[in-house]
Amino acid sequence: MIARTPWQVALAVAVALVSLATLAAPEQRSEAGAAALPAAELDITRAVAQVLARDPQVRAARATLAGARAQSGVARSRLWPSAGLSASEGRSSDEDLGVPVDRRTTTSQAYLRWNLFNGFSDRAELDASTQEAEAAQADLRAAVDEAVDRSVRAYFDVLRLQMLARLSAQRRADADELLSTVRRQIAAGKAADNDAELSSASVIEARIAEQVIGAELGAARIRLQTLLGAPFGRLSEALPTVADAEDLPFDELLQHARQHNAQWRAAQLRAQAMHLRIGPTVAPEYLPRLDLDVRKRLGGASTPPALTSSISKRGWTMTLTYEVPLGGGADARRDAATHRAEAAQAESQRIGDAVRDQLGEVQHNARQAGLASPQLERQVEHMNAAVRASSLLWDAGRRSLQQLIELRDARFAAQQRQSENQLRLVTERTRLRLLTGQLGEEFGAAALR
Repeated sequence: MIARTPWQVALAVAVALVSLATLAAPEQRSEAGAAALPAAELDITRAVAQVLARDPQVRAARATLAGARAQSGVARSRLWPSAGLSASEGRSSDEDLGVPVDRRTTTSQAYLRWNLFNGFSDRAELDASTQEAEAAQADLRAAVDEAVDRSVRAYFDVLRLQMLARLSAQRRADADELLSTVRRQIAAGKAADNDAELSSASVIEARIAEQVIGAELGAARIRLQTLLGAPFGRLSEALPTVADAEDLPFDELLQHARQHNAQWRAAQLRAQAMHLRIGPTVAPEYLPRLDLDVRKRLGGASTPPALTSSISKRGWTMTLTYEVPLGGGADARRDAATHRAEAAQAESQRIGDAVRDQLGEVQHNARQAGLASPQLERQVEHMNAAVRASSLLWDAGRRSLQQLIELRDARFAAQQRQSENQLRLVTERTRLRLLTGQLGEEFGAAALR
């Protein structure tokens, strides 16, 4: 194995980065039609905005909301009358005082028809469609929340692996440097030949770990790029500030989730809409119908004119209709609506129970990560001090190479746990804001308009 100095390692890394950039250039040019993000550094706010701008679930929820509002307008229009014009022209063979007459008649009139009462079915349909429009608005909020959650998780995954890749690269560089030092000591007669074998094995382990993390980072970047719809550069390692809410009482968090969690709120509104569609105690089909019909004659002529005729210039008619349907169809429709309302209520309860369970889990995970954060930070500080002291003792011949390598590996494991715990804390706090209905408002306010 050829020993490399730190300068040679740095040069090799630089050449590899230039080669990767050259290979990636055609792919980036092929994405010229997409809205590319700044290649230098990407923060979470811009990443979420980019995802929301193209997320298909958000677009579908917005279209569904527009359709629900239009349907509510259809139901509202049933409360208003309809107006129209009619015109007629005809010929007839009549007989006036025994004389045959070939008569031509033309008439035109304006009319207004208004259903004044329809068994409360129109009112029930309007109330239900209004509730469904509000449920569709909540569905849009839920879609935004889910899109934000997907983008935040993908972003944090790339950020976690990016931080681990930096640590693993440093670990591999330290292993290469240690191997070079061991070989110099062997050449000077200060170390045994098996130390080179042990150090070489440590280098291989460090390189394999770096390659594994690099492969995971590449896959995570592809997942995030799919959500963004465009290539991106390095992520900013400045962790976003997320409000600390895990120490609040659980009942307070649950109450906030009941009011603001979009998915739960949508299920509640949809259950209410189903109950409104049931209508009054008596099925509308068993109630009378009241209609108003108003007409005004605009013009008309009869050629030759009739000797005796009665012409209506204007008038109105109020019609009360009471028709009882036979066969049980009205009761069956009411029973079907009742069962659908029960199913919607059960679905609302299921979603509420799921939110409650997740809320408890996330709160405890966030608390545990928050408690572990300062402890892991102190552990890394102690491991750094221990590695420095052990390196000096190894140079002085008071520590074995095996002990130094094991201590360095333990430090890397501690650094890895600290990085993952930092991201875990931010992730759990973000999930807590998602469950309480605050995440979409924080990152996706523009998408809700």
